Amino acid sequence: MRQGFLLACAVACAVGLAGCGGGRGVGASLPGAAQAAQKQRVTFAIDVPKASGASNRRAPQYISPATTQLAIDITQGGTPVAGYPTTIPLTPTSAGCSSTLASTQCQLTISLGAGSYVATLTAEDAARSALSTAQSIAFTVSAGTNTTVPLVLSGVPAAVTAQLLPGSSNQLVVNAYDADENLIIGPGAPSFTVAQSSGIAVTITQPSTTAPNVATVVPSTAGTAVLTVTAAYGGSGVTNACALGGAVCTANVTLTSTLPFFVASHTTDGIAAHPTPYANDGYTVLQNPGAVQGIASDATGDLFASIQSGSVAEYTAPYSGAPSSTFAGFGYADVVGTNGDLFVESNFGQAEIFAPPYTGTPTVVGTSAGSSYPGFAIALSPAGELAILLEESVSVFAPPYTGTPTSVSVSFPTDVTFDAAGDLFVVEGVAGTVTVYAPPYTGTPTTLNGAVGVDGPYAVAVDAGGNLYVANNSNNTVTEYAPPFTGSPIATISSGLDEPTALAFDRAGDLLVANYGNDMVQEFVPPYTGTPTSIPAGVHQPSLLAVAGGYAVSVSP
Repeated sequence: MRQGFLLACAVACAVGLAGCGGGRGVGASLPGAAQAAQKQRVTFAIDVPKASGASNRRAPQYISPATTQLAIDITQGGTPVAGYPTTIPLTPTSAGCSSTLASTQCQLTISLGAGSYVATLTAEDAARSALSTAQSIAFTVSAGTNTTVPLVLSGVPAAVTAQLLPGSSNQLVVNAYDADENLIIGPGAPSFTVAQSSGIAVTITQPSTTAPNVATVVPSTAGTAVLTVTAAYGGSGVTNACALGGAVCTANVTLTSTLPFFVASHTTDGIAAHPTPYANDGYTVLQNPGAVQGIASDATGDLFASIQSGSVAEYTAPYSGAPSSTFAGFGYADVVGTNGDLFVESNFGQAEIFAPPYTGTPTVVGTSAGSSYPGFAIALSPAGELAILLEESVSVFAPPYTGTPTSVSVSFPTDVTFDAAGDLFVVEGVAGTVTVYAPPYTGTPTTLNGAVGVDGPYAVAVDAGGNLYVANNSNNTVTEYAPPFTGSPIATISSGLDEPTALAFDRAGDLLVANYGNDMVQEFVPPYTGTPTSIPAGVHQPSLLAVAGGYAVSVSP
């Protein structure tokens, strides 16, 4: 579709010539002559400003970069004037044109008798293909006076678009395009606003002067919302291009947010992403990255997976293609900090910290001297303390992780986590216990063992209320304990469980349990004692779970 040109007399109204992207302008003067009975010389002077220096200080205008000439036809009373239509060249080397650092000037001189005329103009490319629908302007040649008709060429978008920034789940890129599908950028480009029309609540951060084409959209929950993107033009002496005929200055986009969880298996080296509601079972199997050792998600919903071959793969929504990036980092467990730093447990009791965008050299935390085997879990407390599993201890490092850690003596730990109070929970698989250490982790711990229902513990998780959940691999249960974790379980969950190996809570507070024995993930809603929703895992013998730290967002026209 081609957008038209619109010219009008400056005496009667603000004027505009509907063009497209590229940063150019047009001006024309039509001096009249002395006598009505004689033919007067009329000059169309076309000014094509260049996008630099002085032209940037002008009211910015646009015309398609493909434009090389302007076709002009002159009529009087509906009758063609002899010698027309003709073309006005607009290139710096065209006959009748001169060029400076600021602009190119091209002239067409004609002879007309005093009277009223209509000029019809069409922008053309080098092949004389029309780049606009012909538009016209009425002008009058007066006797004895100079008649000036200033013309302004301003940008009119043919389309407004919105899409997610590659590698991001929350940054919306908005753009305007001309009729030739050129991106309209630079001085005089439109400003954008994004507003919600309907659907779930969305927090919107508008584009800024430093990022004029990027808005941030953060949904409040899972679901869909319709957003309206609006382009606006302005500036001294420039008609708002959105007021011109044929302008397309708005676009509606549908934003869909999900609360995905991810499940991985060492057996098949696969990862599946399950969007809410999980009962729909519309999971996506991610491109097979290799032997997966650990998975974690950040605040934007991106997923990180540590691969046994010595790399970390990053996946962005909708998780259906290849990783958005990969970088070196051998690890067995991952966790993401609130600032987006990625922590990867590696090298027998050490951790590597990768700062966004994860392309630099990581910071190494700890020493491998304290362990002869790799741990399989790390954890971050709300205060940012980092717990790393070693063979017979857990090292707890305080930020910035450069000092001597607090060492907690345990026996062959298999999982570790913190609660909101900073309490440290350690699963001791060989001993068959879960030990609880209060900050600063130097006192006598509380121990949960077989006497209170712990049987072959494999993983732990803490809910928003501070209750502890233990996955008991040996008796196919999950037992729940209330603070201070000294008594019997307040609930025992067993429906559908078979060798539970991983636990996680989603953003809605539902409990997810990965079952190694029956290739299922079970979803329990509070209070977690009812019949669960069974979710085919998409992989064989699932052993790792991660819940998106933020919402996975997708956008469609």
